[in-house]
Amino acid sequence: MGYRSEVAYRIVFSNKQVLNEFIALAMMKGNEERKALSECEIEVQDNGRAECFVNFYASDVKWYTSYVDVAAHTWLYEFAIERFPDDCAYHYIRVGEESGDI
Repeated sequence: MGYRSEVAYRIVFSNKQVLNEFIALAMMKGNEERKALSECEIEVQDNGRAECFVNFYASDVKWYTSYVDVAAHTWLYEFAIERFPDDCAYHYIRVGEESGDI
């Protein structure tokens, strides 16, 4: 039981070098952050654009801020924007069970 949500976020990096630096730093952070990163899909554009992405999606999950795994995912996108403010952005969305909980 418990309240369930659909959760997604995308971290956008200006180029592959910044993405690689982010991954290296996240891998040094700790076990939970490494696990959170391993749950993400890394996407490198193959269409002439330099942008790269870290994508995450979870369906029917308990997304409580007090949970260690949720804190690790939150750390990933907050750290990215803090460390690479000129080369990074993120989009986050959580949709809950109740109508209007977006």
